[in-house]
Amino acid sequence: MDRRLEVVEALMDLSRASQKIAKLVAEGALGDFKDETVLSTIGDSKEVIDIARFADWPPAFEQPRWDKPGPFEGLRVLEFNGGPQPPVSYKLNTAKSIDLITHGHAIENQPANVRIINSSKEQRTDYDVGIIWESLEFVPDPAKILMMFQKRCHKVYIRFRPWSSRNGAFMADVLDKAYAHLVMDMDHEVKFKAIRPLATYEALVKVTGMPVHERHINTSQPSTFFTTNEEIMRVIRERTWGKISFDQAIKIMATDSVDYVLGYSVEELLR
Repeated sequence: MDRRLEVVEALMDLSRASQKIAKLVAEGALGDFKDETVLSTIGDSKEVIDIARFADWPPAFEQPRWDKPGPFEGLRVLEFNGGPQPPVSYKLNTAKSIDLITHGHAIENQPANVRIINSSKEQRTDYDVGIIWESLEFVPDPAKILMMFQKRCHKVYIRFRPWSSRNGAFMADVLDKAYAHLVMDMDHEVKFKAIRPLATYEALVKVTGMPVHERHINTSQPSTFFTTNEEIMRVIRERTWGKISFDQAIKIMATDSVDYVLGYSVEELLR
């Protein structure tokens, strides 16, 4: 097994594999991630916070669903839509064709240029663009989806949403409270929970072998409601990470999402 994939699997398990991860990092399998704490243990606290006690608990402030202008005109698009949210390809009305993998979720108001496919036999091998937008969080093996797109698409647009972000459980439409899932138990569909997102996503992307053309980290600082409340931050830290400093937790919580554009130039494709 590729050592990088082994690291990815260990991170995704969110088990007590921190010593294994630490060993692999020390050996250089992940590279040098100076912006996050990779070696801290995984939190196992069951303590919860009663949000109803706090009338001023901040909302989650959802990001726009899709903010990439394209261009996609005349292109063949493959999208993986892993969660219950609407596919972003529905906004690409100038695309030549769109094949949509729905991962079992019902899709409404299907545009004429969209074909729903859930069998690999129906998929092309030469898509111009692939889109995986806040969807890998709903599958237990995101590396498998990424490798499928690597084999079929020239360029791939990805947005990851960390579990450690203010709406990491994708539940703001039910309970619009920032970081609520980090202080209480909630029913949700998320299976891939990134709590050290920059290191986790970098390792995942490396597995594909595709060049990284762009990486953008979307951030917003947690409000003073959290940074000045020792009780809430203690519960968040202990439930989510275990042993981690206050400043490290705040820094990770500030990452709302991470965008990647992966792909090959014409020169690379002709090699």
